[in-house]
Amino acid sequence: MYIQAINALFALKGATPPVLLDEPLGYSPTARAVEVYDIPSSTILHRGQTFFDKIYGKVSKRVMGQMDRSGTEDLGITARLMYGYILSNTSVLTAAESSYVLLAGLIPQDVGKSVMPAYTAPDPSN
Repeated sequence: MYIQAINALFALKGATPPVLLDEPLGYSPTARAVEVYDIPSSTILHRGQTFFDKIYGKVSKRVMGQMDRSGTEDLGITARLMYGYILSNTSVLTAAESSYVLLAGLIPQDVGKSVMPAYTAPDPSN
């Protein structure tokens, strides 16, 4: 599975205009290195939970609770980290744009009946 993801990323890189690519270990508009090294992980986890709550609205507590109780707490922590470090970072995309990317990723997985009715786009003014 990892090799497929890596190959897909290299295919995407090949189709991306050079002006949009980051140099390895160079400046990135996302400031991820700053977040990883200079911001406490508790702050990122909280930001991830907050963004998750905005996306999933009234079912967010139930969904996150299910992930936390799924037999390993790692699933909930991983979700909070993903939402905190990646999806809630608004340096490149707004919160609303990130939510649309997330929604687009859910469509081919056919999760419409279980998750998408609860899905709400964050307020673009936030």
